[in-house]
Amino acid sequence: MGRLGRLGGLGRFRKAAAVAALSAALAGGMVTAGAAPASASGFNWDDQFGPTGSGCYFWTTWSANMVTPHGYQQTGDAPSNWCMLSVSHIGYNADGTIGYSNTWGPGTTTGPGSEMDGPSWYYGPWGNGGYMCVIIGVRDYRLDVGSRGPSVVYCP
Repeated sequence: MGRLGRLGGLGRFRKAAAVAALSAALAGGMVTAGAAPASASGFNWDDQFGPTGSGCYFWTTWSANMVTPHGYQQTGDAPSNWCMLSVSHIGYNADGTIGYSNTWGPGTTTGPGSEMDGPSWYYGPWGNGGYMCVIIGVRDYRLDVGSRGPSVVYCP
């Protein structure tokens, strides 16, 4: 299992692969260039965007190499704001090439008090020496602020 930190729990090869995958997420507008991804392998992750009670709250549920992301638009948030979640599932072959890729989302909340759940996807060993990663992008979209959150990486 990895350790919680800024890609610190990944080996050099896997770190490079995760950074390459994040480049695609950056191009898609889910995260800003200054937002460093967190490696959450083996842990649940959560983060609050905006003031408690009136922003977006995101979290993951993790169990035995399966991870599910969730988002909640808090009840004190303005109806014109919304929360966004996007998830990529990437399978790397033993030689580092991408052998599988799937994306879910973006999913959005429908107003204050609404919740969304992303897919439950596997991360860990895959194929002959390869591995699967799950990359989660989150965003608290405020019409007056437009803040964006970091990506979270689950990778063995």
